[in-house]
Amino acid sequence: MAFAFLRQELTDNLPRKFKIAFDGCRKDCIAGAIHDVGLRAVIREENGIQRRGFQMVVGGGLGPLPSEAQLLDEFVPVEIW
Repeated sequence: MAFAFLRQELTDNLPRKFKIAFDGCRKDCIAGAIHDVGLRAVIREENGIQRRGFQMVVGGGLGPLPSEAQLLDEFVPVEIW
């Protein structure tokens, strides 16, 4: 997954310490709210079919002015990755 961010026009301008966290726990084991981007794996059932994806939070941080990440999308399907 990390190779997807290397030498890309969109990601070349990210700050040096841009934190992205992936989590598969049911209860947010990695504290996604303190990271710049937090992705928690979820399975959603739609029309009797199970779909895999992520709940996505953004904007967290523990710097001089700590901020809790906000929900960006309840379900981002894995197909777009």
